[in-house]
Amino acid sequence: IAEKVKKILPIEGKILKIKETEVLISLGKQSGLSQKSIVRFERKGKLLMEADMIELGNEISLVKPKNRGWERELATGDFVTVHLTEDKGSKNN
Repeated sequence: IAEKVKKILPIEGKILKIKETEVLISLGKQSGLSQKSIVRFERKGKLLMEADMIELGNEISLVKPKNRGWERELATGDFVTVHLTEDKGSKNN
């Protein structure tokens, strides 16, 4: 049962640092992410935007937000979520 619940619930992390063209997040391979993972940025439960994986590390990763003007929207400490059920489905595409 615990494994099923784990797969349904999103993995949560935070923005560690905002760089010029990408964002450093506190999630990586050990969190269950893959190169095809789609990362979502949220604040107070509200979806801000999504990002694509640029560099996948063991504990931290670099992602590139999809929206223009993301630099004004995101802040260090904002939440990052990944839904593994969606991630696994996208691997077949």
